[in-house]
Amino acid sequence: MKKCVCGFGLAAILLFASNASAIPLATVGGVDTLVAWDTLADSGEATEESFIEAFLGGDVVYEQFDLSGGEDVGAWQAVDGNAGLFAFDFQGFGATNPEYFLVKTGNGVGFSPSAFTHYLYQNTSQLRYGVIDLGIFDQIGNGKITIGKVSHVGVAGVTAVPEPASLSLMVFGLAGIGAASRKFKTVR
Repeated sequence: MKKCVCGFGLAAILLFASNASAIPLATVGGVDTLVAWDTLADSGEATEESFIEAFLGGDVVYEQFDLSGGEDVGAWQAVDGNAGLFAFDFQGFGATNPEYFLVKTGNGVGFSPSAFTHYLYQNTSQLRYGVIDLGIFDQIGNGKITIGKVSHVGVAGVTAVPEPASLSLMVFGLAGIGAASRKFKTVR
């Protein structure tokens, strides 16, 4: 009887211990939107930034976080009760609320039958976290991937470029202020 109770106790401890690092879905806000993917020649910041800029059609501010070839699995947290969902806390790496993030995987990951290396997500829900669903990917020839296949993450924010209408409105406003100050000087 004692062995049975100890066995159930050990099983309960292991069950709760395995979920200890899981984070609730309500905290991370849901899965972010996969918007682009490609196989890039290299994983340098300049190449990745160019890929994002080409997709978004403008300049971005880009920063890359190395996850030690996927070994730093602790940077990712499983999402509680959702097999295959993982969350990345950007604030833990000094980034604040990125609009987009890029996930670099090892070779052979993709949508069967094609494999890609770089996946761009739009951070749509809780901006502090990047949330990906590994269930949509295949490891070509080897079944499903694990979070250990992610080698690095990069964050991108779109740089603000004024619209032509806003720019012309600002120019007319400054011209009006200049004309008014000139008129004011003449009256004195």
